[in-house]
Amino acid sequence: SEDPTGTDAVQVVKDLVSYTTEHGSYAQYEVGVVKINVISGEPDDIFVYYGEGQDETAGLATKATSIGNVMAISGHFVGSLSADHSDGTTSTIYNSNTNGTADFVQHPNAIKNGFDDGFVISA
Repeated sequence: SEDPTGTDAVQVVKDLVSYTTEHGSYAQYEVGVVKINVISGEPDDIFVYYGEGQDETAGLATKATSIGNVMAISGHFVGSLSADHSDGTTSTIYNSNTNGTADFVQHPNAIKNGFDDGFVISA
């Protein structure tokens, strides 16, 4: 039945950290992707990836496989990028920015050293 006020809504909650706006909105938030149950329409989980610097999502795809549903996220980033695994471990990758200084938080299209790296996360 309809529930326009959300009184009977199912909630899934994760803390998405916001950072300084010193370098604009590109470096301000962690990224969260909500998994929705296709049958019930209810949220199942939120997948979060995060890091120091900036990341931009360019693509997202999902597919049902013999081992379960798989989601792939792709994009590019500067700084570091981390993702937590279901077994409790974390993987972190670092950008190839040759200067390695605080300028990594500047959007790569706005600075001259401009090294940004691509990423693909399978979740």
